[in-house]
Amino acid sequence: CVQYSCEVTDCQELEIENSDVNCTSGHYSEAQCEVTCHTGYILHIHRNDDLLKTQ
Repeated sequence: CVQYSCEVTDCQELEIENSDVNCTSGHYSEAQCEVTCHTGYILHIHRNDDLLKTQ
């Protein structure tokens, strides 16, 4: 997964290899996304506290 900031009205579409991504409300601000990994893959999350504060 990647972390990035976006404009209030529109965000870049998430592209996560070996997964299916389903988002509510398209790719607009405050949308929630569910990531489902393909068989044999797990989701690895890298956290950076400074980045999390701005999301």
